[in-house]
Amino acid sequence: MKTTLSICFLTLVSQASAMNPIPLPEHPRPDFERRPWVNLNGTWRFAFDAEDVGEAQRWFEPGKHTFDREIVVPFPWESRLSGIADTEYRGVAWYAREIEIPTGDGWQAKHPWLVIGACDWEAKVWVNGQLVGEHIGGYVPFAVNLAPHAQPGSKAFVVIRAMDITDPQQPVGKQVNWYTRTSGIWQSVYLEPRGAVHIENLRFTCRPNLAEPEADCPIQYDVTLNEAAADASVELFVNNQSVGHGGAKVAGVVAKPRLWHPDAPHLYDARLVVKVGDTVVDEVQSYFGIRTIGTMTAPGRDYKYITLNGEPIYLRGALHQSFHPEGIYQYPDDASVRGDYEYCKKIGLNFLRIHIKTPIPREIYWADKLGVLIMSDIPNYWKHTPQAQAWWEQALRGAVARDFNHPAIFAWCDFNETWGIGDGKYGPDRHAWVADMYHLTKQLDPTRLCEDNSPCR
Repeated sequence: MKTTLSICFLTLVSQASAMNPIPLPEHPRPDFERRPWVNLNGTWRFAFDAEDVGEAQRWFEPGKHTFDREIVVPFPWESRLSGIADTEYRGVAWYAREIEIPTGDGWQAKHPWLVIGACDWEAKVWVNGQLVGEHIGGYVPFAVNLAPHAQPGSKAFVVIRAMDITDPQQPVGKQVNWYTRTSGIWQSVYLEPRGAVHIENLRFTCRPNLAEPEADCPIQYDVTLNEAAADASVELFVNNQSVGHGGAKVAGVVAKPRLWHPDAPHLYDARLVVKVGDTVVDEVQSYFGIRTIGTMTAPGRDYKYITLNGEPIYLRGALHQSFHPEGIYQYPDDASVRGDYEYCKKIGLNFLRIHIKTPIPREIYWADKLGVLIMSDIPNYWKHTPQAQAWWEQALRGAVARDFNHPAIFAWCDFNETWGIGDGKYGPDRHAWVADMYHLTKQLDPTRLCEDNSPCR
């Protein structure tokens, strides 16, 4: 009976793949999108490597290993949607796929970069037998430049080695004690074109004049380029109108700003164009919402309220586990993500705390788009060690860097109770480290939950 059910399930997965060959075809990051791009979700060749012999046997070289299984990316190998559905295996697994390096409009004079949205926990990437990148951490994207290893129009053999033993020092959150583990690639994989000089990160801030709502609103993007170029410049477009030029800081003005609020979640389209001399070398599509977050003692009360746009807001919310029975950490499709947030609005919620998980970016996008405030957790570890502290801090930095620009996020939640940090003994050293991490969070992002009603952003 077990075998029959497995065969039936694999048949259904194959049929579903034939009808929709690219799962989650939408760009995974509407807040940081380059065009054109190539979605690499779908069927990859796959193999477990329980003895961890793949590197020694050079499985990463074309023709060296016959990958005996297939997996549907971007679903973790424990999930049913992956086609593997192995909830017991911990260790090394390999992904392989031949891809074509794009040519044509938008790719000329650009480097093709391979972006992996998230791979839990360790990853190594080879292209045509050459090691091109390594990454540790299970929640945020990393990327590798394929240009030195494959020519435009050629085929490239991409191999990714993933290892996840779900070490209790890792920031795994509820994977261990409550829900099914998540291992391997679990967010979208894609190609995008970047110039030799390109944007690595963006930080948006705004300073609306709450006392004069009709006043023009100064906005600013802090732009991090991958390398310094003396004649590099950045131009900012808002709703297709050029509003500012600059370098590391690009300032502009929005006339008569419409503030973002759960009852009216207005977003502005943004585009940042990088030039070296007169040549456009990079372009990133994004969006932003204008709003402020703060705190204040409400009139007639002796306790503080969170404020949105200078006014106290009553939070009506829920704890959102953000797990799905078919995809575990990943949703089966974008409609399911949107449906969760539409349901929140339908039943009168204006706030969710995403619990012990750094969510997929499109989840926060729908919160921005539909108007749901988000408190975003940093996943906890379960064994307190210096390594656990280092990995947790890395997870914090990665989450803030990736998600800083989302107007829906009004707070970071560093720790859930004493989970993990209470392992063994919760003594003065732990207290000091927790305090240090609180101050680090405020240093990384001073814009959220400011004191005394000073506007944060």
